[in-house]
Amino acid sequence: MVKSVVVQHDSAYNCVLCFCVLWISSRSEFWRTMHCCEKINSGCLRCGFEGRSEIVCCPNTAIPAPPTSGSQPNNRAPLPSNPASSSSNGDTLSQRKCKEYQEAIYEYIYSISLDLNAKKNRIKVDKCGHKTVPLIVGGEFAKLREFPHMALLGYEQTDGSTAWSCGGTLISDQYVLTAGHCLRTRRGPPKYILLGELDILSDTDGVKPETFSVANIIPHPDYKTTSKYNDIGLVKMDKKVNLTPFIRPACLPTEFGGPETQAIATGWGDKEWNSKKGSSQLLKVTLTKFTHRDCNKTYETEISTRLEDGIREETQICAGSKTKREDTCQGDSGGPLQVYSSLYCMYTIIGVTSFGITCGEVNVPGVYTRVYPYVSWIENQVWRNE
Repeated sequence: MVKSVVVQHDSAYNCVLCFCVLWISSRSEFWRTMHCCEKINSGCLRCGFEGRSEIVCCPNTAIPAPPTSGSQPNNRAPLPSNPASSSSNGDTLSQRKCKEYQEAIYEYIYSISLDLNAKKNRIKVDKCGHKTVPLIVGGEFAKLREFPHMALLGYEQTDGSTAWSCGGTLISDQYVLTAGHCLRTRRGPPKYILLGELDILSDTDGVKPETFSVANIIPHPDYKTTSKYNDIGLVKMDKKVNLTPFIRPACLPTEFGGPETQAIATGWGDKEWNSKKGSSQLLKVTLTKFTHRDCNKTYETEISTRLEDGIREETQICAGSKTKREDTCQGDSGGPLQVYSSLYCMYTIIGVTSFGITCGEVNVPGVYTRVYPYVSWIENQVWRNE
């Protein structure tokens, strides 16, 4: 689908909607989809989304003619004000940075020789904390260096102590991705970020945690505390992180929806709905993606001013268990829903834990903010000078 749309951009460009979703089965539709997507690699820029239709801004000399008829655009999805930048090889800025961060998997050591005149050998040691294996069904404790991008958000309490009440994901050497509602809470905004942790109550778990002060919070401009939509935001730390096998970023998604039917949720949240205390140790659970139809059916009684359109497939994902009492819970808010990346030992963050009716109930999925529609906005905030 290609149709004209008005988007604020350089006058040398004209912006069109491209329905670049490749799961359409019809051959003719598939050809039109591919024809449109090819524009992205022909001097055109990726400018955002309206629904599931990607806005592609092309030079005026390469504007495809708009059709005489078409469906009305869906105005509900956020439109990032700046396009994601791409390199000559087609990688987006976040893809290039992800490959750069991948180097933190390794540590370098020097071999020692008894010969004082011998040249020292620099050895590259793989410190990957996980391998791409079939996903484990059932929640369990995370392993050392398995999720080195995990972050905890700390809130200052009246007695001066810190409450670690939300999760997040390290996505660069200075920014953490989290939920919008974790940035505006009854306790106020987060004051601290804890990285590299595994068990909060243990000093012998083999990790090397670091605490950072929060320099700035950046909720998405379309997020409202009175709504469940656009529940995503960023936290800037007061200084850059020294990346190691224990602390390194995860990747941002490069497509709307991948082939995976399952994803991993991680966090230090409550293990049961009525629990008043979260887990001291990082937990992981494999969840099944629910269809938009099934998820909307689950939340149809929840439709209100906070969820007036039901679940929006273009900006939200639903995941849970269809057979066991497994889910994310209170305290997991802001944490990642992730899949294995195509890059060795890396994860791709496809969702941010947002909300749910309950947790741990069979066939009652939790709702996650879909990260992909917000990648352009994230890139502009995190790497604006690169």
